[in-house]
Amino acid sequence: MRRRLLPAVVLLALAGSLVGACTAPTPARLPAVALGSVLVWRAEVAAALFAASYAAIVALRLALHGETLTRVGRDGIEVPRVGAAKAARQVLEDEIAARAAELHALAEQAAHPRSSDDPTHRLLRHDEEGS
Repeated sequence: MRRRLLPAVVLLALAGSLVGACTAPTPARLPAVALGSVLVWRAEVAAALFAASYAAIVALRLALHGETLTRVGRDGIEVPRVGAAKAARQVLEDEIAARAAELHALAEQAAHPRSSDDPTHRLLRHDEEGS
C-alpha cells in the first residue's frame, strides 16, 4: 500500500492540474507564449500547475523522512535519496559492532594468553627461569 501511495498522489496532482487548466477562465488576450492558441495556453497552465504541485509533493515527502532538498542552483535541484541516511547509519552501526567484536576477541586473547602455543612465551619463560 505504501509503495503505491506516491504514484497515486502524483496521479491525483496530474488530474487536478488538468481539471484546473480546463476550468481556468480564458484571458481576453492570450500571451505570446501561447502562440495565440487556447489549447496551448491551457497546456501551459496545466504544466505550471503540475510542476508546482509536484515540487510541493517532493518537498513534503522529503520532510516526512527528515530530509530536505540538498542543493538548488544553476545546475538544477539535487534531491537526496529518501532513506539513504538511515541506510548509511545502519552500515556504520554494523561496522562499529564488528570492530567491537574484534576488540573483545583481542582483549580475551590478551587476558588469557596461551603460553604453550606461543614459542615467544616459551622462550621468555625459559630466559626467566635461567636468570
